[in-house]
Amino acid sequence: MARVLIAHNFKDESFASMSHRLAHRLSERHEVVFMSYRPHLSERLELNGARLTVYSWRTRARPTGVRDAWHFLRIYLRHRPEIVIAHFVGANLSILVSKLLSGFRVRTYEWYHTQSSMIEFDHGRIHW
Repeated sequence: MARVLIAHNFKDESFASMSHRLAHRLSERHEVVFMSYRPHLSERLELNGARLTVYSWRTRARPTGVRDAWHFLRIYLRHRPEIVIAHFVGANLSILVSKLLSGFRVRTYEWYHTQSSMIEFDHGRIHW
């Protein structure tokens, strides 16, 4: 049984539903910790017989500050995940802290979804 941490929105709608459903599916066989950006929960949730634990970041703003890093550090040390799957801004802290605390042994997967036209615009290949 692996311990998996997912950082994304814990919503069963829009693009976030992929992470929501992945968490539920993985929790059938593994311990899953979910760091939710939205919705923001006032206290942790335990689902699927406590095999799926959902936390929110400490602040409601984008999780980039010291308070969120400290909060994540405590959760990481409590659960010690072996795999971290992170999306967008939640990836920054969760991947960095996980790698440092595990001595780079934790497997990490991060992804971003950006429109290809925005990438082209950023690289100066198209103009509006």
